Amino acid sequence: SSVFCAFRHVRTMARPISSRIVRESAFRHVFGEASKDCYQDIRYSTKATESAGVRGNELFVAIPWEAGGGGQLAVISASNTGRLSQVGLPMIKGHAGGILDFEFNPFNPTQVLTACEDTKLRLWEIPREGLTDSLVTPELSIDAHNKKLTFSTFHPAANLVCATASFDLSIKVWNLETQGEVFSTAVADQLQSLKWSPDGKLLAYTCKDKTLNVIDPRSPGAVHVEKSHEGTKAQKVEWLSNEALLTSGFSTQAERQVKMWSLGNALECVGTELIDQGSGALYPTYDSDTKMLYLAGRGDGNVRFYEVEESTFSIFPLSAFSTSNPAKGFDFLPKRCVDVSKKEVARALKVESSQIVPISFICPRKADAFQSDIYPDCLSGTPSISADEWVEGGNREPNRMSLDPAQQSSDDGAKSRTSSTIVTRADLLKQLDEAKAAIAELEAENSDFRKQLGMEPRPPTYPPE
Repeated sequence: SSVFCAFRHVRTMARPISSRIVRESAFRHVFGEASKDCYQDIRYSTKATESAGVRGNELFVAIPWEAGGGGQLAVISASNTGRLSQVGLPMIKGHAGGILDFEFNPFNPTQVLTACEDTKLRLWEIPREGLTDSLVTPELSIDAHNKKLTFSTFHPAANLVCATASFDLSIKVWNLETQGEVFSTAVADQLQSLKWSPDGKLLAYTCKDKTLNVIDPRSPGAVHVEKSHEGTKAQKVEWLSNEALLTSGFSTQAERQVKMWSLGNALECVGTELIDQGSGALYPTYDSDTKMLYLAGRGDGNVRFYEVEESTFSIFPLSAFSTSNPAKGFDFLPKRCVDVSKKEVARALKVESSQIVPISFICPRKADAFQSDIYPDCLSGTPSISADEWVEGGNREPNRMSLDPAQQSSDDGAKSRTSSTIVTRADLLKQLDEAKAAIAELEAENSDFRKQLGMEPRPPTYPPE
């Protein structure tokens, strides 16, 4: 059985995953299909980053835009396919350096977070109907680190909690509601990836020093560190469950490989598998609903996908989506964005040289009815815990929702994604000015009353500046 279960044992010489087994699986015939409705005439940024390079949700698609000076982010309405205007296209501006990472708020599709070379973390609010003018003033701006930021990622369950990483060799966790740093930990080397565990208790990251690290940001002393891949190129990490992870990297012979890790009392590698001789880093994405693993490489034209058997730490190849156009960026949309009528089990965005191509992964079925076996409940896009509760040590599993159209009208998770409340510095200053004005008015009345009584006036609480 060790021949066929690719991850059952660690091997000194990685072996290909066998394709001789025919397994009973609902996803054996999944295939990828590129949409003809693309976002064309883009000017994709040439800034080198370790991020996915593209993000999307049910409302928008975002990419870093090539521009002189500070970084710009193009946020395109999802329905606005076709040729994009090269002149006057509204952008998110206001950055004094390149944008190295960005991510939509999983609980509010109109908010996007940017991590920048100018050391600032910014949160932007986009009108639901899309940008009509360029946006230069963020909802909030935080001087997050001493050096340029490399990663920013939202917590999967807690509202307005995010983690950032920087060239100052630190990871910080932020409560965006209060704009306060709540946890910080030092790291040994520059990060190459950063991911929250599915339940949001832990953070995993890979470093330039060829290590995989798992930390509890609320207990900085609890750290698991293991050597991961021996190659010198970038390594990436993805969670398979709260107790299992997968990394992608390179061997000493520059072969691309993946490793699976078990997380118990210790972090243990339970298998290694050679993928190919490609040169670009592999970006793994795991769909815990379907147990499917996708491997997309920067510079690759293809996307491989596998089925994972978590109980035996095994993966089995399904197929690959292939084109001749290399990817400059690649990421998946939230599961709630799939079209169940087309039996679409995943939808991705691939950045090519001059366009963004939506890709559907379809599980063909003849039946028209909702297929519950390929659509278990997915993440709902609503927070299950507040920022303050999580900071104080609370934990709750992320909320889930049904994709069955018959249940959508009664599914609270599908309808309650509303604006998250953030009190910005500008808001606080405005409230302070209003309070001072109210105090001044009351003191003026009090002064008049004291004069009528022949009493000495009192000095104002807030003298004129």
